Amino acid sequence: MVAVGQCVLVLSSCGCSGPGPEEDTEAADVADGPLGWGGPVNAAEVRRWAREALDAAPRWRVAQEADYSMVLDSVDLRIGGHVIRVQRFVANGAFRPDGRVALLTRTGGSSQPESPLLYLIDRMSGRVTRIPAPSGEPGESLDWNSFSMVAVEHGFVLVGDNFGRAQGRRRIRRTGLDVWFADRDGRFTRPPSYVDVDGGPLGSFADGSLVMWTYPETADTTIVTWIVAAQAREVSSRAAEGQQADVLFRIANPRDPDRHEVRASWTSHPANVTVVAGDTIWVLPTERPELVAVHRSGGVPLMVEWDAGDRSVPPGAPPDYWKGAERFPAAAELQLGADGLLYVERWAVLDHHGPVRGPEWLVFSQAGDLVARLDVPLGWRVLEFGHEEVLVVASEDGGPDEVRIHAIERQPG
Repeated sequence: MVAVGQCVLVLSSCGCSGPGPEEDTEAADVADGPLGWGGPVNAAEVRRWAREALDAAPRWRVAQEADYSMVLDSVDLRIGGHVIRVQRFVANGAFRPDGRVALLTRTGGSSQPESPLLYLIDRMSGRVTRIPAPSGEPGESLDWNSFSMVAVEHGFVLVGDNFGRAQGRRRIRRTGLDVWFADRDGRFTRPPSYVDVDGGPLGSFADGSLVMWTYPETADTTIVTWIVAAQAREVSSRAAEGQQADVLFRIANPRDPDRHEVRASWTSHPANVTVVAGDTIWVLPTERPELVAVHRSGGVPLMVEWDAGDRSVPPGAPPDYWKGAERFPAAAELQLGADGLLYVERWAVLDHHGPVRGPEWLVFSQAGDLVARLDVPLGWRVLEFGHEEVLVVASEDGGPDEVRIHAIERQPG
């Protein structure tokens, strides 16, 4: 993969190549304030990609025809003594090293214990393995509707706000999340664990500790989210209360001017703009076109910037959505592909309407190289990028989720 066009490196770097994000991590530290706010990020190396570089980048596109597709089945839910048929939706998905695809699914209500939670898809044989949720304590069913999946090398970690139901009465937990571990075949291999963090998972460090975002704190004009690391403990929730999470850094987002506690609707949730690679956290901390690598030690070895052009909110943009914003963000989502590349979804103004998410993603290497610009059809929800392929969900007018795998056609640059 070769950097293209024109880039400018500043600070400690020279030339168009430099150290990867996990090297020389002591050269810079995260500032006391939220990352990217109140001044520039003190990165050891900054790589800036000008408009000429973006124009010269190879153009990739998603093939029109899918190599694989599957429509999720529906599920019977028992609500108030009645059984109703409810469509199942995809919450998360990942390519696995053995070539299979894993899906975490959900319904509009609480899942029944016997209903599938994970789907493992073998594309070569066409076999689909449906894996039910694990059971709770005797006489207790579990609500898995709010769980998130982190795919790790040897299997899966499921993290969620799981309130058990015992004898028809709902047990209320004050803090923390359940953590369950499954092997590569979806078999739950460890007892239920617990982490005393309110929020959601972002990924896992090399030592197995979970990287998580926390529920935000409100400041005068922003909502601040903490990024922390914590080890799941195989003890009861009460015994795990009070364990100390390792605070890594903070992210601040503008808040809704009319609702003091709510993030502005046009800003991205930290879970959508933060990924973990090894012991490095990659994050898009603000609305600016900047992608920052933060090592777990606190060092900031690399920041990648690009020319995002004029981002003024056009006159025809929906006023409720863009209220309080003079310009739209440079990016809507960040993903770490199974190929190790970083994919940044851009906002765009199409035919003087919008802004809308996509249809273009910028592709960077973890060394800060601009690899390509990727065109993805509008309306698709990208679950994960793989090795020259992409896992997406497509649905029409509230219909069932259709899971598809499309090849990525890489044009020479």
